[in-house]
Parts: sequence; structure tokens; C-alpha cells
Amino acid sequence: DNFIRLKAFVTELNKGLQSRIQMIHGTVGKNKGEDIIASFGKQNSKVIDAAESNILNSNPHRVLRYSIDELSYGKQPTFIKLDIEGAEISALLGGKRTINSAEAKWAVSIYHRQSDAWEIPSFFMRNNNYQLYVRLAGPEMWDTVFFAIPRQGD
Repeated sequence: DNFIRLKAFVTELNKGLQSRIQMIHGTVGKNKGEDIIASFGKQNSKVIDAAESNILNSNPHRVLRYSIDELSYGKQPTFIKLDIEGAEISALLGGKRTINSAEAKWAVSIYHRQSDAWEIPSFFMRNNNYQLYVRLAGPEMWDTVFFAIPRQGD
């Protein structure tokens, strides 16, 4: 399970860094609920629907879904990274308050769907408090990442 491997990795970090990391075994989306996660191989997993869980040999399990605004309420996240296999738009819909606060740096994958390239930046273009960038993390379009960095009063 990826979450078990993540927990093991974090326990190897220095204590100061560990204290700044909050791990939650769940998904993010527009609102609270429950999702079915399918694990494929050693690294890949994604949210699937009930019909898919019956036909895929993927060891599905249920987890709670949270909104980004719910997870960040009363906190000040400094960095939010979303590479969640096409669920980025739903996660951003659940993070409007956090986006509008312009306190966190964001790194969001924009290659899972063609429309991600313009829909995801539009969440941040409404708020003029960000500098916006797009970078390729590899030689092809896969791993194209959109960055929104809070402006420093310029």
C-alpha cells in the first residue's frame, strides 16, 4: 500500500521536517465523501467507481474524501502538490478558500486531460496574487506542471 510506504519514508526524515508533514490516508475532492482507491503495481493508484472495482483486479479499498479547504482550515499550508491522476479539478473546487488566501505555493499536474492546460490555471488567474508558471518535468508533455507562487508584494 502506498500510504504504508509513505509513512515509512517520513519516519526516516529528520524530526524537524517530520513535524511539518501531515499525512492523511484519504483523497481530496470538491466535498466530503468516500472514494474507492485501486492500487496498480507498486506505485500507481487512482480513484475508481464501484463498477470498475468489480471488474478490475486491483485490490480496491475505501477511504474518506476531504476538501482542501477542510484540511487547511485553521492552518497555513506552505506548499500543495497535486498529481492525482485526473482528479485535480475536483480537488481545486474544494480548495477555493485556500487558493484565494494566496498563502501557499501550488504545483499542479496539467497533463491528465487536455482541458487541464487551461482549466487549472483559470483557478489562479482569477486571483492576481499569484505568479504563474508552466514547466515540463521531463522530455515530453507527461509531467507538465503548473505552478502558482504567491506574489511578494510587487
